[in-house]
Amino acid sequence: MKNGLFGIVCMISLFTSGQSDTHLQFVPTWQGKPFTSAFPLNGMDSISVTEFRFYVHSINLEYDGQVVWSSGDQHYLVDGMEKNGNTIPLDIPKNTAFDVVSFAIGVDSTLQTSGAHSGTLDPIHGMYWTWQSGYIAWKLEAEIKRASNTEKIQWHVGGYRAPYQSERMVRMKIIGDEITFRCGIEFEKLLGDGRFSQPMSVMSPSEAAIQMADRFTACFYWLPQ
Repeated sequence: MKNGLFGIVCMISLFTSGQSDTHLQFVPTWQGKPFTSAFPLNGMDSISVTEFRFYVHSINLEYDGQVVWSSGDQHYLVDGMEKNGNTIPLDIPKNTAFDVVSFAIGVDSTLQTSGAHSGTLDPIHGMYWTWQSGYIAWKLEAEIKRASNTEKIQWHVGGYRAPYQSERMVRMKIIGDEITFRCGIEFEKLLGDGRFSQPMSVMSPSEAAIQMADRFTACFYWLPQ
């Protein structure tokens, strides 16, 4: 069952075995198929993605409405264009039963108010504006090549101050007895048919950024085994 946008991939069985070698993998998809950087948009148009990154934190496994495992407040920077950068290791104890996987997109608001940080949250990764605006929750940069011209997409979606809070929660139910922790992100839901109602450039917290943050959360779905 689909829940969203870019193709994201997640691999985990309903009951994990051992102190697991389990990974949550995020995979961009177009029309149900993973892609690396470019794909046809419609007709003679095509799109080339040069950068796609987003922050994930508070990964939780739930069973019957209760959290049975959590990654805590650790933040992960997912690089959707890098094969080794789109996977998050999960140290889940063996025999952990769960029926819902949830995670937050963006950076926790308590960290936003204390300036820049190190490690995954280091500004060197290009995901930090200023102390007033905070961290970029997710970033997409791409080129649409049309017969008549080339258009650029620059979507840097973020913000933590009211009324432009961009942090969002994604909850995905487990369907069946087993999942591959492959979480697909549907780009067609994010991009539509290329006739954009949203601005081609979003570079700061704004009403447009909030609408796109909402749209992004609808793009996640479990990829089939």
